[in-house]
Amino acid sequence: MSENSSTDTRTDEQPADATPATADELTPEEAEELEALDAEQAVARRAAIGTGPGWVAIAALLDAVSILLFAFIGVRAHATDPSVRHLFEVAMPFLLAAVVGWGVVRAWRRPLAVSGSGVIVWLVTIVGGVLLRAVTLHGFAFGFLVVTSITLALFMLGWRGIVGAIARRIDA
Repeated sequence: MSENSSTDTRTDEQPADATPATADELTPEEAEELEALDAEQAVARRAAIGTGPGWVAIAALLDAVSILLFAFIGVRAHATDPSVRHLFEVAMPFLLAAVVGWGVVRAWRRPLAVSGSGVIVWLVTIVGGVLLRAVTLHGFAFGFLVVTSITLALFMLGWRGIVGAIARRIDA
């Protein structure tokens, strides 16, 4: 058998409808289309980070923990009744308002987003919680509004920033 009689039947020519193997073989129009498609996919992928039922459950739990921690600190700082029942009495207006905030912004779509869903849930929690508290428990004090706003911002927006960064890092 000679070297010229090999059984290899490959040709170096590609069929006309084949996709080029490398970016160097693309026409400028094809390269631009591919780049635009990649950019759209990247945006969609970034938007999907931190979504899904698992992330929604984590986000709802962390919002509740944030509110309970805020109430616990307040109860301890003011040396009021240290019972679990009293803790929930203090937290309940804010927990209910947070549920409303989740519904208003549909936070389950992007539960880790600080801007957008996080800020709106926080604002509704503050306004609704302070109003419910004023009606049901202890009235209203401007100082309480300031402390509540700052503390819940740190807790509710802070965990979103941290967990969102971790989720993006995991996805990368």
